[in-house]
Amino acid sequence: MRDRELDVRRKQQQGWLVRIVGQENDLYRFDVPTLTFTKIGRLDCPAAGNPTSMAIDRTGVAWVNYADGSLHKASTTDAKCTKTAFVPDGKGFGKIDLATLDIAMLGDYTGTLSKKAAELTGTADGRVYGFFTTQPATLAQIDRGSATTSSERTLDGVSFGAAFALSFSGGDFWFYTAEGTAPSKVTQLKQASGSGELVVAISDVGGFRIVGAGVPTCAPLTPPR
Repeated sequence: MRDRELDVRRKQQQGWLVRIVGQENDLYRFDVPTLTFTKIGRLDCPAAGNPTSMAIDRTGVAWVNYADGSLHKASTTDAKCTKTAFVPDGKGFGKIDLATLDIAMLGDYTGTLSKKAAELTGTADGRVYGFFTTQPATLAQIDRGSATTSSERTLDGVSFGAAFALSFSGGDFWFYTAEGTAPSKVTQLKQASGSGELVVAISDVGGFRIVGAGVPTCAPLTPPR
């Protein structure tokens, strides 16, 4: 047991462990090198409806958003959940103060991505990226101060459904999508190798649908050596 806990901690520090939340209210660990999912537990958040998105802060705490607009803090160790006093305010791109839960809206995305919905992810060097609901989907960098979008890439073959999420791990982007009533699949954008290739890493994650994913933003930008 001790060896397994140390392995989990090592992989987390190296940016190889992605936390995943499913539409069915379960929290998972996604081990990138082995492409396997391990269920952490069932979220007991006192919310109406299903989770719709999730982010992980620098301390490893999960922040889970629900369909009713409520925001919850969840342990990534045992999935225990606590409701916050967060009140939704505004549409577009903004930043949230985790101490007060106040939102400062910064603006709308630009160009063809204006008014589009997106899942977000951050990197250790302070960049923010969005996985945008265009058809086919689009990956773009987002300016943290103004919401201006740039470096847009059309993700040929990646289509949105009712459940979608984005994470950045080991220098690569990982897209989670589910069409119709099907389980999620995972598509990898190979950036670390320099190839820029899009490949389907997992065609069926195992019967559930992913709506949120994330790693701490201090996770390394490159694969471990």
